[in-house]
Amino acid sequence: MNAKRLLFVFTALALSQSAPVAQAQTNLANALDATNLIWTTGGTGGVGWSYHAGNGAGNDTFDGIASAQSSRISDNGETWIQTTVVGPGTVSFWWQAYSEPNADWLEFYLNATLQTRICGGGDGWSSWASGWEYCSFPVPAGTNVLKWRYVKDGSSTGGTLDYGWVDRVSYVTSPPPPLQQALNTCGVAWSSAGTLYSNGWFAQTNITRNGNWTAQSGAVWHNQTNWLQTTVSGITNVSFWWKVSSPTNGDYLQFYTNGVLAKRISGEVNWQSNYFKLPSKTNTVAWRYAKDAGIIGGSDCGWVDQVTFSPTIKALPYALQNLARLPDGRIQLVVAGEAGCPCQLDFSTNPMSDGNWSQLTNLTTSGANTLIIDAGASNSPMRYYRTVSP
Repeated sequence: MNAKRLLFVFTALALSQSAPVAQAQTNLANALDATNLIWTTGGTGGVGWSYHAGNGAGNDTFDGIASAQSSRISDNGETWIQTTVVGPGTVSFWWQAYSEPNADWLEFYLNATLQTRICGGGDGWSSWASGWEYCSFPVPAGTNVLKWRYVKDGSSTGGTLDYGWVDRVSYVTSPPPPLQQALNTCGVAWSSAGTLYSNGWFAQTNITRNGNWTAQSGAVWHNQTNWLQTTVSGITNVSFWWKVSSPTNGDYLQFYTNGVLAKRISGEVNWQSNYFKLPSKTNTVAWRYAKDAGIIGGSDCGWVDQVTFSPTIKALPYALQNLARLPDGRIQLVVAGEAGCPCQLDFSTNPMSDGNWSQLTNLTTSGANTLIIDAGASNSPMRYYRTVSP
């Protein structure tokens, strides 16, 4: 998730129950690029969100076409837009606020629980604009309400605009892959977390180096960090690509080996390759995005991709599932395990020793479950199977 000025709060809030505004469904759905969802909107005094065509400057829409914009509201007011989805799934979106810093907020809720919020005070097209930011959240099983809310306090108005915008909303029921797939690693157990909230790293395809999944740091606020790490044995070096968007010399994307800072970058740094030698022992390698208490800038997050350990680590153990003989005598089975990793599938009719095993196929798993058909089993009354990580 693009993590600029984001704050996670997991306490349930009692939101005001203002009446919804009648809004052309097609207008809001088109503005949000989410015509597969049903949208409602409302707010204080019945003031809701509306379709907003771009002004041509690229400031008030993300895609330059249209966005959903909050209506002008008075102090202590609110205006919201929401939809209902069935999980599990993943919601992602772009948003921007033009507001009084640390006073008026654009917020996102999942089932009346505040997940994140942004406000003005960045380095965008005005000193009170947050700049467009990308967010992504997992949605649990069951019926869920997704709600975006622009809310004002009782003080001054946020400049000449004082709005929030949301664009490019996407809801998919296929969850993102695990971190090992995003990082192109096999046989590596990754962990991730943050200092205060569940704001660890996650897999996404919004910003990538090669068009595939990439790991991105989650949302952080001032004096917070989040990290991505693993522990490996028998490894002599590690290489990877990384990228950051942050205030220069303020917030850093860092790389650690065994708790010692090895390198850090800040500012607007495009994809860079890195190579580090590791001592001959068990090593913990970690990437951390850390914010200070100062200014906000850029997208406030980092990305890591294509991590390579040498010597190569074998894939985690595979499982064989759903073995069944087809009507024509062939046998089908499912290889379950890490996606994108090499696997050798062997068969035997007498598995009492290794010498009785023969290779059926070499494969690269296309997903967590890969279907295999053993055509040679038609004339065999009994077959045994095993997986080997080459």
